[in-house]
Order: sequence, then C-alpha cells, then structure tokens
Amino acid sequence: MLFLLKVASFLTFCNTISLNSSSIGPYLAPLDLQQALDPLFTNQVFKQAFLMKDKQTLVSFGCTLYPTRWGNIIFEHAALPGYIIKGEKPYQNRNWKRVFFAQKIKDAIKNNVHFAVVEEYLYYYPGHSTLLHSDNYCVISKKIAFKNIPLAIYLSENPPLLKELQTIMKKMGYWDLSIRKNVFVTHDGKIIFIDTEPYPNDHNFLIQPVLDLIFFRLQKRGCVAAKKLQRLVKKIQRERKKQRSVQ
Repeated sequence: MLFLLKVASFLTFCNTISLNSSSIGPYLAPLDLQQALDPLFTNQVFKQAFLMKDKQTLVSFGCTLYPTRWGNIIFEHAALPGYIIKGEKPYQNRNWKRVFFAQKIKDAIKNNVHFAVVEEYLYYYPGHSTLLHSDNYCVISKKIAFKNIPLAIYLSENPPLLKELQTIMKKMGYWDLSIRKNVFVTHDGKIIFIDTEPYPNDHNFLIQPVLDLIFFRLQKRGCVAAKKLQRLVKKIQRERKKQRSVQ
C-alpha cells in the first residue's frame, strides 16, 4: 500500500510540470552554450555513444567523465568550459525534469541569502523532436567552486542554518536534497543544491539520510539545535506512521 502511495505521489507531482514543448523557452540553454555543443552532438558517432552511455567512445572524443553510482553519464568537455553535461540511461525519462525543479527551488529560497541552487539548462539535440523527453534533451549544469569543509561542520558553526535547511527539504520534498554529496558550501558561504532530480514527497524518505550524519556530527559538538531538530524529525515520523496506519 505504501509503495502504491509513493508511486501515486510521484506521478501526481510530475504531472504538475507542463509537457507543452512551446513553454520550455526559459529553460533552454542560451544560444552560445547550445552552439558550443552542437558540433559534438551533430556527430552521429558521439551522439550515439552519449545516448547509449558508451564511456570508452566518449573518452576518445575528449570527454572527462565523472564517477556515478547509477549508471548515468556526467562529463566535462573543452567545447563547454565551466559546465557539466548530464545524461541518463536510455530507458529513463526524468533527467530533463532537473531544470524545472531547480527553478522551483529557486522560487522557494527566493530572498534567502543563505541558500542557492546550481544554474541548469536544457540542451536540445539538433534534429530531434522537441517533445520533452530525455531522448531529445540533456542537462547542462554550471560548475561551482566549493569550500573544503563538510556540510555538517559548517552547520555546526552556523546552527540557525540547520533549521532553515530542514525547512527547505521538508517544503520541497526532493530526494536529492537529502543526499549530502548534493549539498555543498560555496566560497561566499552559501549552502548550494547541485542536484535537483525529483522523487516522491515522503518526509521520512527524504530527511533522514543527510540529517543522520548532521545529527551525529553536531551532537558530538553538543549542539542544542541538532537535538531539537532530531526531536522534530521523530515527531514527523510518528505522524507519518499514524497516517499510514489510518490508510
């Protein structure tokens, strides 16, 4: 039953995105970025290698690949310095949603000087259909310079930000916000979200992974804010458990 509810939540959430291709203009890569990548993606050997995730061929074209856990392709190329190109497995179709949810996060943290979200665009494969699908678009993400400091340590030095981070995670309901490798500290002291792939809005599913680490590190330092936040998360878990028992 819980699995079905999660699936229904995900489908409902994704359906809030307009699939009208004529409305994606603001999310498309600027012309200079599009034109910088066009020579690569109009090469049929390269494009096929990218779509089929042929790493060896991509490296032969000068791509610097990032290690990934889920089989997706993330790379840099000299044709587009300062940016990262993100693709996914052929059977998936959620990569393009990153740029839409990045905008939702921007709207949620508007006027909050402590948080930021990475700049992301859709890159359109020349000659493909304009239908919003990962067969036709990939994601271009701007590279960000990070401070060499773990998020938990930074939050322990800035306790009010811990509550703000928890509030954003709870409000937005995005799985990738709960993975500590997707949340960093910039050199100007902002907490930045670098990955915005959407998943079901389940608070237990979302909050616990990253906060477990944060709680552990902060409690070792005797941070009262972490203990209060842990009680809040446990309260959320109890409420969710009650909801499931009623369902």
